Amino acid sequence: MTYAWMAGQHWVPELLACVPDLPGVRLLEPVTAPHLPAAVAVWCLQCDFSAGDLSSLLPRLSAVEQARCLRYRRLHDRLRFALVRIILRHLLASRLGCAAAAIDIAYSAYGKPYLPDHPHWHFNVSHSGDRALIAISQHRDVGVDIEALTSASAASDVVTAMTVQERQYCHAHGELALMQIWSGKEAVLKAMGVGITRHFSLVSVIPLSPWQYAVSWNMDRAPLVEAWELMAPSGFVAALALLA
Repeated sequence: MTYAWMAGQHWVPELLACVPDLPGVRLLEPVTAPHLPAAVAVWCLQCDFSAGDLSSLLPRLSAVEQARCLRYRRLHDRLRFALVRIILRHLLASRLGCAAAAIDIAYSAYGKPYLPDHPHWHFNVSHSGDRALIAISQHRDVGVDIEALTSASAASDVVTAMTVQERQYCHAHGELALMQIWSGKEAVLKAMGVGITRHFSLVSVIPLSPWQYAVSWNMDRAPLVEAWELMAPSGFVAALALLA
């Protein structure tokens, strides 16, 4: 069973139309943030892994996607990949005016998926636990991230790779701030399409105001990036970033 909620009420009919044959899909509250550009939309999916049937989902994926799906060892990871990718394909198809199966998804050197035949359309996905995010953007590279608050113990391992400003902010604001920064950094680096581990300490992402981050770089010719905290479901934090 998959539940979906999204940002932008004008996208609701498209979501309902594109996933009628996936059991249990329904709309919940919007995923959004104040001042988020209208050209980007975000969906959050909640997967009930006990209701999934991988054998019925795999034929709806490309050969490359099937291979990537089966690399996961756990069944629920395979189910989540398949469900998210099927919904992603239909959402993209509704934008591009083509069949979902006809969409060619390629991967950069760092593993970021992109659309070689539609360079002005960008997308990104993220998952944590039973939740996943899909973001689609026109004209601007996008990165998205969602993290369960139960991942805080794992996030503590990356504190040493954070910038001085980020560590100071975490010290002053506590564990939630650590998760917000972690999610924001992941979204920014995914928007850039670079290796997260290699570049993690080169960018500083600080919550600037409710829903927005201040992004600064410790590198030459740094890109211009905007980043927002998203209204995540209870027990999660989420962020989205767009290249200028």
